[in-house]
Amino acid sequence: MLKIILFCLCMAACNDKENEYSVILPEQEQESDVPQNYTELMNKTVNVPTIYEQEAEYRGNIVQIDYDTRDYVAGTGETRINTAYVYLPYGYDETSDQPYNVFYFVHGHGETAASFFSK
Repeated sequence: MLKIILFCLCMAACNDKENEYSVILPEQEQESDVPQNYTELMNKTVNVPTIYEQEAEYRGNIVQIDYDTRDYVAGTGETRINTAYVYLPYGYDETSDQPYNVFYFVHGHGETAASFFSK
């Protein structure tokens, strides 16, 4: 199944005729009233509200953690140290039993853990 999905993604990426590209699977076309081409879908997007760009009054903190892992990229399996950055929300209390939502962000190839936090 994964091979089929990767093949379809490769084929879609090679298609330079944007107006012929559909993000809707053929079996979904009759069941949905979603626009059938990419341009129509993009025209339905809206800008991020300006208020989202303002500095928050109550900000959390970002802490760096380093942890031991294995070198899976080179295939050696040798121990190495990786870095992760953790956002702690405003008012976070490590000793509290308060549950917090978790969002995992994994950078892409060629990036680092710090890439997301740099301007």
